[in-house]
Parts: sequence; C-alpha cells; structure tokens
Amino acid sequence: MPALNRRRQSARSMRSLIASRFVHAALGLLLCCVARSTLAVDSLFASLGGDKNIVVYGGGVGFGPWWSMPIDTDRLLSLSGIASVMGWDNRYKPINKSLVAFGVYPVLRFDLGQMAGVVPYVEAAIGVNVLTHTWIEERRLSTAFQFGEFVGVGFAFGDKRQFDIGARYQHISNADIKRPNDGLTYPSIIFQYRFDSH
Repeated sequence: MPALNRRRQSARSMRSLIASRFVHAALGLLLCCVARSTLAVDSLFASLGGDKNIVVYGGGVGFGPWWSMPIDTDRLLSLSGIASVMGWDNRYKPINKSLVAFGVYPVLRFDLGQMAGVVPYVEAAIGVNVLTHTWIEERRLSTAFQFGEFVGVGFAFGDKRQFDIGARYQHISNADIKRPNDGLTYPSIIFQYRFDSH
C-alpha cells in the first residue's frame, strides 16, 4: 500500500510538472506575441452558453492580430488574443450558486474566404483562467487556476467584415493538478464587433 501511494504521488508530481511547463511555455508565447505588437484592443465580444446545470455568460476584448499569413488572395491565417470575464451561475440550487472566471487565450483563426457576402472561419485556442471560487453546484474544481481550450466556427459579415457571429465548444479544467477535477465543458454562442476591420 505505501508503494502504491508513492506511485500515485509520483504520478501527480509528474502531471503537476508537465502542467507547470505547459503554462510557462504558453505564457512565454503569449508575452512574446504581445511584445511584438501592443495591447491595442481591436474588438469587443459577448458570449452566452453553458451545460444543463450551469449557465455561462460574459464578454471580453480582443487584441491583435499579433501575426497573420495570407494563404491566397482571400484566405488568412492569424494569431490574436482575447481576455474574458465570464460569470458561471448554477441554474437550480441556491448553494454554491456562482463564480467568475477571468481568462486569457491566444486564438489561432483561419478565415476561409468570402462566400455569398460572408467570410466563414474556424478557430482554436488554449489558454488559462483564474476562478473566484473552486466549487459550484456539486462540482469540485479544486484549484482557482484552470486551463481552458476551445474550438469554434463562425462567419464575419458587414461592409468591412466588422461583425462576427460564431459558436464555440469549450473545456475548462485543471489538468489533474489537484483532484477532484470536475471541470466544465460547454457550448456557447459569440457575437463580436471589430474596430480594425479589413
């Protein structure tokens, strides 16, 4: 039994080390990208989603793009950033009713080219979050620090492509840094307005 406990502690230590290295690498990439451009806000967005028990709502700002690469005359691969403030509310139970999640994500986006007056896109992001509480509903999140990732699809429209409507599928958890690690996985819809459109 002591040997089994030592192996479990060793596995947890290894996961914690891997998670720590990943965080440092992600933050290093984020800081490098920010250093190349500035923290100039180029967009605002609002989001609404959740699962069967928790509603997630809020918004944030977009920065960048920090880097972009034209694929052909009308397709573009770009990297930008977002900072978000999201409220989580328990739909049914008065206890452990709510928390707030502050997030920062670098977002890789591929604009697919204009089709029938709109520009479809796909996007993916991996970032970090800080929660105001570690327990909501009957969900134990264990740590205030949480990883987050999402994939999304949507389309841009308007005379300067300044409006976006999209859908994202997002997961937030602590990567088993500490257990229990119930996390939250949910779909959401996004509306975004870009100041610096092309």
